[in-house]
Amino acid sequence: FLVVFRSQQAYARWWEGGTMLQKLQGEWFNAYSNLIAVCNTDPKMHDEVLEFQHKLVRLFSLLCCTAIQQVYKGKDQTFDVIELEGFSQDALDYLASTENRCEICLQWIQRLIGEADDKKLIKVAPPILSRVYNQLGNGIVNLANARKIAEFPIPFPLAQMITFMLLFHWCITAFVCGASINRVFWSGTISFIVVFSF
Repeated sequence: FLVVFRSQQAYARWWEGGTMLQKLQGEWFNAYSNLIAVCNTDPKMHDEVLEFQHKLVRLFSLLCCTAIQQVYKGKDQTFDVIELEGFSQDALDYLASTENRCEICLQWIQRLIGEADDKKLIKVAPPILSRVYNQLGNGIVNLANARKIAEFPIPFPLAQMITFMLLFHWCITAFVCGASINRVFWSGTISFIVVFSF
């Protein structure tokens, strides 16, 4: 029972974590595409709009990179981002020094959107713009749920109990097969199959 429970829990956690990351990607992509779709098309503002779009894509790239860094537990934490041209070195140093990189990037994106709205670089009704903020917020909530899965492993006592039960199963299976099967070959083969199938 414990082995099956552990396997089910591990698979459920893996699937939930993957689902959260896919939802996060979908929410942020939708927010980004909505912002690009509502950019001002006035030819007089072309250069300013283009600068906004370039900064926005770089920030979203940085946001996704920092999100993956928070859930990835490997040693190599370097991921590709779109070049960071246009950001001050002080801002990048501050970002590198803090643990809440993803939240900082999200704040930078929200401020950029607010400034773009004030300068009329985006032409959008307030309810539509609030949807973009909502999608950004949903993405960060999904990231928090994925981080929860990555940061809280199966409880140590439960893992130890399962390990003990597996060792007990390994010993008892060998004895039971040896006592109940007359041929050594079949006894060893069946014992091997039963033990390693768990």
